[in-house]
Amino acid sequence: MSFQTVGRPLKSLTIALAALFAGCSDSPPAMSVGALGFAEEELLGLSPDRRLELASMVAFGLVVAEGAWQEPLGVYGEHWGGLERVARLAAEVTIQAAGIDEDDLLDRYLANPRHELTVRHIVFLSERWQSDELRAAAREKAEAALARARAGEDFALLAAELSEEPGADQRGGLLQPGRSASWVPEFWAAANLLDVGEISEVVETRYGFHVLRLEERNVVPYDEARYAVVEAAAESVGVGAAWDAWAAERGGTIQVFPEILEFWLSRTADPVEIVAAWEGGDMTVRELEEGLAASGSGFGSPAWSNAVAADEALVGVAQGRLLAQQAAARGVPWTEDDRAGVERELLDPARRWALVFGFELGMSDAEVKEAARAAYSATGQNAGLTRSEFLEWGPLFIVTGPEVLLGGSPVLSGTLENP
Repeated sequence: MSFQTVGRPLKSLTIALAALFAGCSDSPPAMSVGALGFAEEELLGLSPDRRLELASMVAFGLVVAEGAWQEPLGVYGEHWGGLERVARLAAEVTIQAAGIDEDDLLDRYLANPRHELTVRHIVFLSERWQSDELRAAAREKAEAALARARAGEDFALLAAELSEEPGADQRGGLLQPGRSASWVPEFWAAANLLDVGEISEVVETRYGFHVLRLEERNVVPYDEARYAVVEAAAESVGVGAAWDAWAAERGGTIQVFPEILEFWLSRTADPVEIVAAWEGGDMTVRELEEGLAASGSGFGSPAWSNAVAADEALVGVAQGRLLAQQAAARGVPWTEDDRAGVERELLDPARRWALVFGFELGMSDAEVKEAARAAYSATGQNAGLTRSEFLEWGPLFIVTGPEVLLGGSPVLSGTLENP
């Protein structure tokens, strides 16, 4: 794979991130997010990085208040779906180069088939951020439910009576059949160890404490599990030179437009302007931002002041999109199970952040501001851990949210050194 620079080349650049709010005086606000603001005297003692942290929390609060916090699913789900397709394409190329054919794959699967499980469960909700006392009380209730189930009481009736999951009383705790990606790892691992009709010990997950009963275990048809088998086979031989050679030969030529990149850094580029192109596809400024955020680069957070040059980051995102496009054209799938896993991993933490920070749907801007200030200054291990997790992944929810300014200037700015 190759790429060309079109226009004036960039020698180096520095990304500066800053933050929040607008005050109510005649002087320029120290920080602004959307219509919210603080004057400089309200922020004394906060470094630029800490101001950005507070800004990020306020931006997330505004997104929650507007009911827009689930919107990243569509954007990032498609991005991660593309990355998964590329990984599966790499696995296909690898096993072909290693001489592993379809018969070999089928033999591997029959020796270690995947399963679909049907489970009933009783859950007492108590997320890990809650106090030790609340967690202990939930575990105690789960242990009592387990004792009743093992004493012979009907599990479905117990679930209807005791489980705190919404709708459990109507379903008797019965879940939709699930596969390994359908449930959080601890839940799947516990269910997969059971024989049909067997009841688990108390199982702790991010949601609380569960008691499980396995109702059915069915083998997943090979055709539906094939890509998991391919990935395992590729991992056994090592994805490396064969895939690199394939990608270099067939990946195509990417053209990047540094002048648009410079406009992007100064926040003067139109989101629909094309910043990279290749045969059969292109990437806009907005798609670049979405790709940077979804790739785990920390774009939009204090961490995105690293030494990675923006033009290199641009090419990396473009390469991923190009290869994902080729993988989709070859019929490499991204399944509903994959999508459900992304939804769980993306939205579960966001629900927890909103709850811990005190953000709710319909809050006014002033209420969001006060909740953010209180959450940012809260002490204790749980508050600190939640803030740290949010600052790592929160940009996924705010990079396309309210505009963040420092002293009237956009949060993202660039200093370019040109030859």
